[in-house]
Amino acid sequence: MQYMGARPATSADKAAWRRAGSPHTFETVGGKRFTTSPSKPVVSRGVNALSIPGVREPSLRQLQELPADPDRLRDWFLSLPNSPTQPAPQVGVTPQGLPDATLAPVPSPVLNDAQINEWLFGAASKMILESPITPAGRAAVLRMLADIPGVELIGKVHDADGRAGTAIAWNHRTPDGKKEVHSQARLIIDVKTGRALAAEDVVTGPNNMLYPGIPIGDVAGTSTVKAGWTDKAPG
Repeated sequence: MQYMGARPATSADKAAWRRAGSPHTFETVGGKRFTTSPSKPVVSRGVNALSIPGVREPSLRQLQELPADPDRLRDWFLSLPNSPTQPAPQVGVTPQGLPDATLAPVPSPVLNDAQINEWLFGAASKMILESPITPAGRAAVLRMLADIPGVELIGKVHDADGRAGTAIAWNHRTPDGKKEVHSQARLIIDVKTGRALAAEDVVTGPNNMLYPGIPIGDVAGTSTVKAGWTDKAPG
């Protein structure tokens, strides 16, 4: 994986950047600093190269054998260790002088459907964008996403690299899941191949809670330029 450097998202942004002297580093709203220079590639080996949300040591078999049925796949996602429906392991230190004991898991909080569905959208988007799943696996995940209440079909859009794709979206909500926060998560798909082009967050209204001070319409996101199998060793 390699950070390719930040760049202006729109023509207006590019003009403002040039007026500022085309700086190589700059600070955005909220105090975050970015650079236009690419980083060195980061190589992940072994189990770390296969990313499934919530699974610490995934195997290719897990990726090859995803359930094809949307309902079964939803249950599979919600059975993952970091699913919001699963009990969290209790972490603590045994007081001195007491025998060691296995601490019981902390029960998972009671969540509403919107909270669970937001987690599902994020986990499924990450899987399609980052994991080497099969075409059948991608199709199954997309069918599951289509069945999630609240997921919207945005239609044809262009990602930050100018590529045309079809976007599906989820409107972010407050932690209790009851109120939208004027930020929309989008997954952009190439419908011809089923591959993910990008995952984006779009500011959709004023008083945004996730990106305070960012103008309406601004986008933050991650693009997949190329993904595939290779026999060449990473260098």
